[in-house]
Amino acid sequence: MRRLGQAKRPSTTLGPACPSTALGMSEVRGVDHNAPDARSPDMRAPLITLALISTPVLSASVLATQVDLRSVAGMKDHNRVLLVFAPSLRDPRLEQQRRTMAHFILGAAERDLVFVQVAEGKVLGAHDSDDKLRGKYRVPGHTYRTLLISKDGGIALTANGPLDERRIQATIDAMPMRQVEIVRAQQGRPLPKSN
Repeated sequence: MRRLGQAKRPSTTLGPACPSTALGMSEVRGVDHNAPDARSPDMRAPLITLALISTPVLSASVLATQVDLRSVAGMKDHNRVLLVFAPSLRDPRLEQQRRTMAHFILGAAERDLVFVQVAEGKVLGAHDSDDKLRGKYRVPGHTYRTLLISKDGGIALTANGPLDERRIQATIDAMPMRQVEIVRAQQGRPLPKSN
């Protein structure tokens, strides 16, 4: 940093901008010695302008495609969701659903099933707000409701009480995408991208 009253330091030049002339070579194939160097002031302004213009566009497109995969909406195409709304975290129906899911843990994992609980203003199992999920699925705060959401985001099953293991398994296994998953697993082939 320069202080008032101090003289500027003389600049030092290490040599010509083109390495071929610095080495005494008269011509290097494919290099135009008369073209402006990217570091020259002639070229810096357009490059800086391009960078400033493209940065917000690229940032906006990246942000637009980013989805929180830990949200119920972000789980679409990746997981099925058992979404349970309850008036309280200690609701006996929710406790029964937890026991069922604890017993069904291997079957749930095999079927890409995520268990999400919504009660008392809290959401367990996903990065969503209680209000957002209750609003989207139109479930009042005092209501108990169980939703089985398929990988395509559609509601496959709705119940006003807990779902037992057999009903969850039968509903998922009847889904077309699950049938494809079963066949591909038996053949050792990778799964398709969506559903």
